[in-house]
Amino acid sequence: MLHAMATRSRVVGMCFGILNPKRTFVPEASQKLISIALAQCSSLLETATLYRAANQHARNLETKVQERTQELEKSKEEAQAATRVKSEFLAT
Repeated sequence: MLHAMATRSRVVGMCFGILNPKRTFVPEASQKLISIALAQCSSLLETATLYRAANQHARNLETKVQERTQELEKSKEEAQAATRVKSEFLAT
């Protein structure tokens, strides 16, 4: 038995099952149950993937904010130093 594992947006995998050679017929209700279970598994897999991607994006943004904050603090210190030098120059 081969069944696609898919969500509305994409295929996330395939499920392969070996049937008992003595039972080659799978009732329609069992087939529907398998389809429902695999759809739920597919949704869980996609949710986990999206969650990991969102967390990675948040970490990247946090790193960028920290880097930019450091750059701005350095620029502020340089501007304050320049203002002090200018003030000292004008005071003489």
